[in-house]
Amino acid sequence: MTMQAGERRALLGPNGSGKTTLFNMIGGQTKPTSGKIFLFGNNATDDPPHRRAHSGLSRTFQITSLFPNLSVVENIHLAVMAPSPIRYAPHRAAESYPGIMREVEELLADWRFAGSRERLVRDLSYGDQRKLEIAMALAHRPRLLLLDEPTAGLSAAETSDLIEVIKAPGPEVSILMIEHDVDVALDVADRISILDRGRIVAEGTAIEVRSNQAVQAIYFGGS
Repeated sequence: MTMQAGERRALLGPNGSGKTTLFNMIGGQTKPTSGKIFLFGNNATDDPPHRRAHSGLSRTFQITSLFPNLSVVENIHLAVMAPSPIRYAPHRAAESYPGIMREVEELLADWRFAGSRERLVRDLSYGDQRKLEIAMALAHRPRLLLLDEPTAGLSAAETSDLIEVIKAPGPEVSILMIEHDVDVALDVADRISILDRGRIVAEGTAIEVRSNQAVQAIYFGGS
């Protein structure tokens, strides 16, 4: 599977088809038994996750990976610090880095968290936790963002809000998204890849994928 810079790609497939395994191989959590992973033109197959992150990869997970006992502003602050050299100087007060603090305040405003900045993350609604996780992933200024089922467990209203969040990044950010909700995938993605039993069986636009006989057999049991 190959993605172009700035592309929005949805990855669909039945349970057990290998979607999250593929994400873990791209992210470096799992090493492939064969084949290679190239990120931004470089062979990253043997790179650890932190090296891939510093090269421009960011991701979210099926289960939110936030710091629940810290506040919203503290979570965002950690995310902003992560790609910066000041992550190696944790003994200095956060306020001593005005550039970092300015970026934190901008993210709080852009993502409408200013009013809940001091709330503990564990007290946020599930939808707001999902939104916060994407905000933190984008705080790394990634070139490729992996979203693993971002709308899972959300209400219709929360899903609608999150779709707008996912659409917000500019063309400098490519997005690869696992999504079970086909309507969400079609709304967000330029192209769709269908995975079945560890293989890409179809790729194309929404119209091309809908009319593909292999896809029809996977989802409907026949042509």
